[in-house]
Amino acid sequence: MDWPGALSVAAGLAALTYGLTEASARGFADPLVLCAIGAGALVLVAFVRIEANSRHPMMPLDVFRSRDFTGANLVTLLLYFGLSGALFFLPFTLIRAHAYTATEAGAALLPVPVIIGLLSRFTGGLTSRFGSRILLSAGPGVAGIGFLMLALPFVRGSYWAGFFPALIVLGLGMTITVAPLTTIVMSSVPAEHAGVASGINNAVARVASLLAIAVLGIVFVWSHQAALSARLDELDVPSDARRTAQLLEPEAQGRAAAGDTRLPTQTPVALAQAEAITDALRAVALVCAVCAFAGAGLAMATVRPRR
Repeated sequence: MDWPGALSVAAGLAALTYGLTEASARGFADPLVLCAIGAGALVLVAFVRIEANSRHPMMPLDVFRSRDFTGANLVTLLLYFGLSGALFFLPFTLIRAHAYTATEAGAALLPVPVIIGLLSRFTGGLTSRFGSRILLSAGPGVAGIGFLMLALPFVRGSYWAGFFPALIVLGLGMTITVAPLTTIVMSSVPAEHAGVASGINNAVARVASLLAIAVLGIVFVWSHQAALSARLDELDVPSDARRTAQLLEPEAQGRAAAGDTRLPTQTPVALAQAEAITDALRAVALVCAVCAFAGAGLAMATVRPRR
């Protein structure tokens, strides 16, 4: 067991994630945020040095000499960063801004896993026919289009006309990507490192999810605050009343005290709050789209064309 490596990477990721999470409320100039992010970065650098000098490293650095393996993991990092962030903030938006129940918000995400489950066998055949490079470049591009669709203005309360088509396209993009990504990861390293390569790739996907919640949380919070402030300015709401508890109507305050998190939509202020949350989701979706398109470009640049 590589205990020094395991402890250092866990501590580094914990500190980095804590710093990024606190940055949404405190700002990056806060000493606690700066110390946490700096400490996390230093410990992660120490982790790399530990792995380079360890006799039995948990992450052998020589596997990254393969350009295909490195490129595939970068694509994994970017694509799963976007996917995890979008699927985290979308149910929150459906519940808070569009009055979905928790069950409805969960069911709204079903197109993505259903499409992946139904079509993965078909895309696996395409991988053996066209090669991994083409599909690994096209898949993130299609997923990026799905993210962009979530950011379009017509994506509001209507699920079937707004959210459903975007999730269908996102599911297709992920389906195109999964099979060639696994193929590249497993075939780009020697056979004795196949298990390690698979573990590293899965760890990269989990780290991407971890960082997505922290980083995109900053994007969501700051975008929501800016959008809500602009709408409240239009409604001439006094600045000293711009706290959630004061903005809600008496009926809504009672519902919030009873544990009902859904906002009413009949008042101008409530509408402004719902629209601000939707705008924040659009900002997150745009960042996710940029990451997906960057992943497509990296796949084209790093993965060698071969059958």
